[in-house]
Amino acid sequence: MLYELLFKKKIKKQELKKQELYAEIRKIKSEKIILKENLNFEKKRFERIKFLLNNRVHKNAKCLIEKTKKDFNVLTAINDKDYEIELFDLDNIEYNLNRTMVLWANNREKEFFIKDIQGGNGNGHGEVAMKHLIDFAKEQSKERIIGEISSVDFDHKDRLTAFYEKMGFKVNYKSDGNGNVEKKL
Repeated sequence: MLYELLFKKKIKKQELKKQELYAEIRKIKSEKIILKENLNFEKKRFERIKFLLNNRVHKNAKCLIEKTKKDFNVLTAINDKDYEIELFDLDNIEYNLNRTMVLWANNREKEFFIKDIQGGNGNGHGEVAMKHLIDFAKEQSKERIIGEISSVDFDHKDRLTAFYEKMGFKVNYKSDGNGNVEKKL
């Protein structure tokens, strides 16, 4: 009887160990699936980056991979000959070959003039582009960056104002809805 009791305890202990090992195997299999999905995503992202660099980005552009403040990965292409800053989303890799945002500027004697900003979706892309323009203007010893706000932009005036003010610009509106922005450097 003592033998049966000891034997049952040993069997129970072995069964518990067996269950723990099976649980560990299930966990490892689950982790393997996640790692495989992540690897496939990164392979697709790499292919997207390769495509963008070969087909969409100007050949003389300086390219960086960086994160927005909202943790989105972007490929930033800075073409300092044309004063163009393009951002391409790297987290959305499916069928999206277009840029997420572009900022164009004119180089004037003592300033940069923002010609246009297209795109952006409130995920920090504009901040990345504008910081590069500000840095570039400082490197070029510019006194300021200026731009105009058209009444065409009136439907998102509040968002536009908040963006420029966050980036350190002074925003002025006229009675006709048009306005201008200025950042002294």
